[in-house]
Amino acid sequence: FKIKLIRDVLALDVTVVVSDIDTAWVKNPIPYIHRYPEADILTSTDQLGPTVQDDSLERFPDAGSAFNIGIMLFRPTSKAFVGNIPGSAWKKPFICPADHVLDLEGGWHRHRMELGPKLEYREYSFFQNPRLPPHVNNSRVNVRVCLPGEAGCASGDGPAPIKDGVLRLAPDMNSDQIAKALEGTQGIKVLTLSNAASAFKQFSEPDAQARFENRLKHYTSVFCCLEKNPGWIWYDFYADRPHTDRFNRKFETWLPKHGDVDTNVEGYKVPGRRSLLELGAAGQEAQEAQARFENRLKHYTSVFCCLEKNPGWIWYDFYADRPHTDRFNRKFETWLPKHGDVDTNVEGYKVPGRRSLLELGAAGQEAQEAGAAEEAGTAGQQQWDPAAELGLGLPQRLGLPRRLQSEEAEQLQEVRFLRTMHADAMFSEP
Repeated sequence: FKIKLIRDVLALDVTVVVSDIDTAWVKNPIPYIHRYPEADILTSTDQLGPTVQDDSLERFPDAGSAFNIGIMLFRPTSKAFVGNIPGSAWKKPFICPADHVLDLEGGWHRHRMELGPKLEYREYSFFQNPRLPPHVNNSRVNVRVCLPGEAGCASGDGPAPIKDGVLRLAPDMNSDQIAKALEGTQGIKVLTLSNAASAFKQFSEPDAQARFENRLKHYTSVFCCLEKNPGWIWYDFYADRPHTDRFNRKFETWLPKHGDVDTNVEGYKVPGRRSLLELGAAGQEAQEAQARFENRLKHYTSVFCCLEKNPGWIWYDFYADRPHTDRFNRKFETWLPKHGDVDTNVEGYKVPGRRSLLELGAAGQEAQEAGAAEEAGTAGQQQWDPAAELGLGLPQRLGLPRRLQSEEAEQLQEVRFLRTMHADAMFSEP
């Protein structure tokens, strides 16, 4: 909603400053904003440690924490970007920002020798940026990984030929072989991979391979949120094989664990295996879960309104087709509508497939008496008739009758369940 609101206000060709309600401003921010007229967007971040000595903008990539949308500025020049923020529209499959799965600030920005050389990366829309020089964007070679046994694919014993902008590599090569095959692309600015399956087997040097695997262990982010602390689970690139993770927890078969501790998340079922909860405990827990679910359904329904007698409503009931106890602990063998939260049946209800609960003679008599009493109560009263005055041809009184079929006389008798409503309720002034 916040992104949509910003986009809608930007359409007025104004600059938008967004500030959360729990944010306190200690001085006027406008002079600071004017200090950066070239910025389309300014935003706060989750960076806790300063990367500069004054009040200037934090230094990237040292300040590599995720954006925090508590304080944001959008100039009109940002309209194209705001309308295309990944995740701003809920579409499936959901394309989420990279730092929902990858720990960008922890695994990518810091120069840690145990993870290998520092890597640079660009935003997802880098190649669509109009400031990217055309000679860079157009300098491309498409690298295609061949199928096993496919002929004419470079094996890494020398530079691979480039034909019609395509370079073909044999699958499952190590880093030295790939480097050798790509020597002919040194002047090319952009390499694209048309397929990545089996593109890379491993690094040629064991130390480099160990640093790469350690890097992958630290690249993932967390899945949130669990009820028990620590309330998150770390994603794990090596979940499909025996390994030791970033917290030195050993796995033969991967199980989700709480945060950085060695406590399993309860109730997780390994795909293709029995529940990790033993059968007895699992059975008991399943019964309790089923009971909670059924109780939830009992409380999900709303009311049907309105009856003449109090309480003037009937609760809908998901379990009306079976014996049960409802949300008010009323027991039903065969469901009958009851008034509100009390144990009083609604008179006149006809169980489907049976005769009316009101006996035929009494039903006809009561319907006639109800109609006569209503007519007597309203006789002589001068009431405004908006339907007639407006020429709408509507009945003066509105109601929702339930009709009962008389099995003897085959006549329809009207039993008035709902209090009649004056038509002026539909035409009341705003």
